[in-house]
Amino acid sequence: MKFWARIFAIALTTAALVGAAELGIVYGFDALRLDRSFVKTGNDWSILLTWIAWFAIVAVVAGTSHAAAVVKLTQRFSVGARLTAALAAGIGALVTLVPLTVYPAVNAKIDANFNAPITVALTVVGAVGAGVVLGGLVAGNPPLTTGVLVVALAVWGLGAVSVVATAPTMGRLYLTPVRLGVLDLDSISAVQRAQFSMPALAIIAAVVVALAGRSRRRSRVLIAVCALVAFQVQPVDVVTVTFPVPPGASND
Repeated sequence: MKFWARIFAIALTTAALVGAAELGIVYGFDALRLDRSFVKTGNDWSILLTWIAWFAIVAVVAGTSHAAAVVKLTQRFSVGARLTAALAAGIGALVTLVPLTVYPAVNAKIDANFNAPITVALTVVGAVGAGVVLGGLVAGNPPLTTGVLVVALAVWGLGAVSVVATAPTMGRLYLTPVRLGVLDLDSISAVQRAQFSMPALAIIAAVVVALAGRSRRRSRVLIAVCALVAFQVQPVDVVTVTFPVPPGASND
């Protein structure tokens, strides 16, 4: 009983903390604002929903993977343990992300005939569901966890660079949201950013994972598997994020 309670507690608290930390960072830098008008702002509302979905998935996978890493130090991480950790992480993410995103969305104004708070809540719930599935698959599996970690750090890095590069000189109130997994620089056209960012990120993730395996003297077969997983998981992660997002206020 203590074993299962430990898995549940570790996964739940980790997911809750990661979700709160993610939102704390973007809220603190005004990189994500839900309490504003999105009327005639193009894809801004959909972009923010995509980021919220990404935060939910990362929180769930982080909680599940951390529980697996702690438990595997002493015993085997079974299928039942994976399911328990994934469900607990999903609960932890919901407890944190739903109130921290739905409450600010109460004051949001969007073009579409949708209730903004309900739309945000559905986005979080759908993303948490996807995160539970993904977390249950990757937890305790080094090639998958390594690939997901590299992709998550790379997406955060692209987001940070894009936010800094697009910050206006008169403050951040009217900052255009940056897109998930896209290097949004004003010096590059919007279409070209989206076209090269995803493939470049996938290739870099595969190379980093392969080099990490080489440095640890892993077998060539395992290195190839790790690199392939990292290359494939990047587009899968981003597509998974955009799938559960309900219709927004996009005119594009």
